[in-house]
Amino acid sequence: MLDWNEKLNRWTRRTVRELVSAEGRRARKEALLVAWPLALRRIRRDKARTLLFSLCVAASVCIYLLFSAFAAATTQRAVSGVEDLRLPCDILLVSGPESFSPADVRAVDRAPQVRTLETGYWFDALTQAGRLPLVGLKPGARAMGGFGAVLAGRMPQAAGEVALPEQVAALVTATPISSSRGFALGSEFGVRYVSNTGQMSEKVFTVSGVYRPVSDFATCVLVPASDALDITRSEPNAMFAFLSEGAFLDDAENRARSEAPGARIYSARTPERQMRGLVASVLSPSNLALLFVFCLSGLGILNLQLLSFLRRKRDIGVLRALGMDSREAGLLLFLEGLLLAVVGTILGTVLAYATTARLAPVLPYRLAIGTWAPLWAAVYSFIVFAISTWLPVTLSSRATVDQLLYNRRVYLNPNLSCAHCGRCGGF
Repeated sequence: MLDWNEKLNRWTRRTVRELVSAEGRRARKEALLVAWPLALRRIRRDKARTLLFSLCVAASVCIYLLFSAFAAATTQRAVSGVEDLRLPCDILLVSGPESFSPADVRAVDRAPQVRTLETGYWFDALTQAGRLPLVGLKPGARAMGGFGAVLAGRMPQAAGEVALPEQVAALVTATPISSSRGFALGSEFGVRYVSNTGQMSEKVFTVSGVYRPVSDFATCVLVPASDALDITRSEPNAMFAFLSEGAFLDDAENRARSEAPGARIYSARTPERQMRGLVASVLSPSNLALLFVFCLSGLGILNLQLLSFLRRKRDIGVLRALGMDSREAGLLLFLEGLLLAVVGTILGTVLAYATTARLAPVLPYRLAIGTWAPLWAAVYSFIVFAISTWLPVTLSSRATVDQLLYNRRVYLNPNLSCAHCGRCGGF
């Protein structure tokens, strides 16, 4: 007895041979010429089946398109209230537990979308103003100026200097900004950290400047990269990327994500993506409802196709006796369902567009069906149709003339020994 793998291999070879051979193409053409007019005639005669079949497909397509329109409107309404993330650079990459290797830095730097790449350090440290993120950059780095506008003094340029945001400076000195523009310059700012030996160490910086943050990272303490290296004793764990002119942010993010897969990536659109993910997670249970709708549609198609085959067993048997091939008999039932599925898809799409046009004036937000939604609806409806119609088509193609003419039971397996056992009952 052949196993399923061998059966699958034989079926694949036979199918490919029929598809590429001239005899197979000629046989398919002849089968279509025979089955096509018979399918059209049957559709015109059996109006009740035509209506029910089309409504099953149209209902699932219409519900899918309306759900996609409402989901897109909900997402757009949620995203419209989200502001872009303000960063000191175009794309910020922060590594995980491990630092970036030189190969990672070179790979990101060579990306065509990146014009300038600066490395630095980004870590949390215990300071006299509380636990704050420390950012270490080379003096004069472009990213350092992107953190904010200098209110007093200058950004750190030498080892042992630190620049504080105005909120931290006011907290440390308990002096409002407006009282003195140089109130914190020259004062000491202590930072505690765990050294390589596991002991708590402390490093004292001199405040060289106070800045007003223009990015959303408002509490970052800026220090030179050399001091950050003394604290971390590791390779840089942050990359500040500035894009080339005309480069697309999405392409640059995807390239950075592929070159540094373990890094946390931030850009101006990070809040928008997070909001979209949140809305998608909230709407995800609705996908189960859509799946249930398509399953109901497939069950209706299966019942209609199977009932049509059982009612027409003798008619198909007469056609088989007059010379119709078994493959043509299965193709006849398939073409009938395919034509009705196309009609139902078009009908459901028209109903969905008419419903959205009717609801759009009374809703407080814009409701519209996406460009690709009708195509996906057609794909899903065809998949449901193909799965649901497999059983009737297979029964029609495997039934013998005697089984059809004398209204005997038809089995999926044409083997007589299997048909006589009576356990599956047949159709």
